[in-house]
Amino acid sequence: MFVWFVVGVVFLVAELMSPGFVAVFFTLGCLAASGGAWLFGVTLQSQIIIFVVVSLGSLVFFRKIACSIFRGKQGADGEDDYINERIGKTVVVTESVAPHRPGKVKMDGSFWIAESDSSMAIGDVGIVEGVDAENILIVQIKPIDS
Repeated sequence: MFVWFVVGVVFLVAELMSPGFVAVFFTLGCLAASGGAWLFGVTLQSQIIIFVVVSLGSLVFFRKIACSIFRGKQGADGEDDYINERIGKTVVVTESVAPHRPGKVKMDGSFWIAESDSSMAIGDVGIVEGVDAENILIVQIKPIDS
């Protein structure tokens, strides 16, 4: 019983040191085998079967769910949300913008590089209509009255 518990702790420490999110399921298998030995006095052969079944079963059925919970959103979905929340926001031009000549705008208390198909002078108010596909820190704007 104590051997399974110690091996389970070793797997748990290994999980904390590695990025794979696999060893934690072997920890569950060890704890199940330890619990079986302690509560029911099962034989060593039964303990090994419990360990294998619980470890592999939890790995197969719960790893994907656990990864989505503990790792959160990644990749394009999170990036799209970040981009889309800026579209439609109002900006104030702080450095003139003209076609093929980027300028700067202030949006939500921060300064952004801006591109526009229209000329806009300092102090003009515009709206964000898109984000540069190659650099998400550059916003595409248009004057509000057009």
